[in-house]
Amino acid sequence: MILFWLVGLTIVIALSFYLASRSMKDFKETPKKDINFTLFYVKNAFKLDSNIINKIHNLLLPSGAICSFEKLIKGQEAALIIYGPAQIKAQLPELELVELEDYLATPPKEGESQIPDPKKFELNKSFAWTLSSKNNDKKKLEVKSDFLKLLELNDDQKFCWQIVCHPVKTKKEDSGSGGADGNFQVTIRCMIVDPDPVKKVELAKRMDQEIFNSTGLNKEARQETTQQIFQDYGKRAFIPKEVSKFILNSEEIYNLIR
Repeated sequence: MILFWLVGLTIVIALSFYLASRSMKDFKETPKKDINFTLFYVKNAFKLDSNIINKIHNLLLPSGAICSFEKLIKGQEAALIIYGPAQIKAQLPELELVELEDYLATPPKEGESQIPDPKKFELNKSFAWTLSSKNNDKKKLEVKSDFLKLLELNDDQKFCWQIVCHPVKTKKEDSGSGGADGNFQVTIRCMIVDPDPVKKVELAKRMDQEIFNSTGLNKEARQETTQQIFQDYGKRAFIPKEVSKFILNSEEIYNLIR
């Protein structure tokens, strides 16, 4: 009888764990409500390096706030954007951060029409996807030096590379010995915009191949709809490491956005 109850209890625990795992797989976190977040254009993008990203890690760690590094490419033009707590503008004067409004257009409500804004990403012209974590989180991510630099986009085509970062405390920091490695739990999203539906598909395939060839990163096997990813992109939502571990250090992040 005791054996019967032990077997039954084991089954119940296993089933509970399985159901909990199923419910967690779609869980995402959004920026803290009690922190004022701002979108910044990085005027001195050439001064952003792994040391600055490590500094951002140390600035964010006490509050557990997130930041997002976003590289926008339109035709042959490129810009670097940072989303983060408003106070980082004063703490990173070397970057000359300039506040700007979001470049994502607010999707119209059902039945409403939308006046096109050539400066903004519109949902109905977009295709978005999420990248899965690297195969081995203990192995350094190798990124080719010409990644995203040799793209040939038309003037009406846009590509954005978003890396949402949540600072992770290292063992050295836990022990009080210092020497932060600048590790972040990250969520990486890609989005392309093309008014031509056929060219949009072609561009998405080309960009997906470019990312794989230059970084080894793959598209997430289980993809949500572009509408859902577009919404998560605008919220700068991130997937915590308890759901899907994806750790990058400051140098790896710099290599992806330089």
